[in-house]
Amino acid sequence: MVQDLEQQREELVEKLEQKELSKEKEASVWQTIADIQRQQRLQTEQENRQLKEALEQQLQMAKRLEEGVRKKRASEVVLTRPFDQKRSRLDHTMALLYSQHMRDIHRGYNQLDEIFEWANGIEHLESPVIGSRLDEHGLHQPYVELRERRWVPYEFSRVCGALWQATVSEYLRTREGVEAHCEPDSLVIRYDNINHKPERDGLLVGTVVMKKFMEPNRMILVWRGTTTAVEEQVDVWRRPFSDETGWVLVERDPESDTPATRSRTCSRHYAQWDPESGESTKRTPTRLRAEDFEKLVLGSTLDDMACIVEAFENILLDEDALSKH
Repeated sequence: MVQDLEQQREELVEKLEQKELSKEKEASVWQTIADIQRQQRLQTEQENRQLKEALEQQLQMAKRLEEGVRKKRASEVVLTRPFDQKRSRLDHTMALLYSQHMRDIHRGYNQLDEIFEWANGIEHLESPVIGSRLDEHGLHQPYVELRERRWVPYEFSRVCGALWQATVSEYLRTREGVEAHCEPDSLVIRYDNINHKPERDGLLVGTVVMKKFMEPNRMILVWRGTTTAVEEQVDVWRRPFSDETGWVLVERDPESDTPATRSRTCSRHYAQWDPESGESTKRTPTRLRAEDFEKLVLGSTLDDMACIVEAFENILLDEDALSKH
């Protein structure tokens, strides 16, 4: 009897152990399944995120490519317009502007190294700077000089092409009442500059003549510009409100181990009226003050520089995007 009970106990213990082992195996199986499902879910979520990012990148790239094609077409239209001095009165006016300023532009080109002496060996860039020069009568003529420098991680020829394209397209795109002629190495433009400011509420007429000079490792842009009150404008350059001379120097960076380019910009602005003279026009009942010059002219130049830099960077990025397809 005792022996039978002992045998039954052993059988029950064995069954219990087998049942517990079966439960452990079953739990292990379910744990494995849960782990696999969790890994699959995490992988699916990661793939969905990557897919979403890829779609967003493709959408942005498509937008940039579309914008790049549009800008390229607009630029090609602009840069292929012929410079024919005999076609019309407009051509005659543009030719007069071109010839009027070309001597000063070549003089500015010859002064290039002197102009950019400020960029040699300095860490902190000061801008704007007040200076003066001797005019043809031996008198000191004060000016305000804006300065800018930039390092670009792109090959020299690409930077030159993109900068010229951005400069031409932005001058034409952001102006009203534009009259212009373009060649591969020059730009002549006359445009309206409408102000709604207490210092000068009315229309100012701006002119810019710009020429590109290419050297083996340098590109130089030199321009002459004027801003004239429309009611004082007997001729396209007579009695300017202000005039400016500007330079951009683009050159290969000899110190960089990778393709890189550096650029420097300098623009000198001369006020052409005497703020103490009380001179006024029909639309300027109050005297112009010295600080009005900064508000009316320098602010516009800084805006132009910012727009050109943004367009220039976008052209290079668009070219990168196009090259990947």
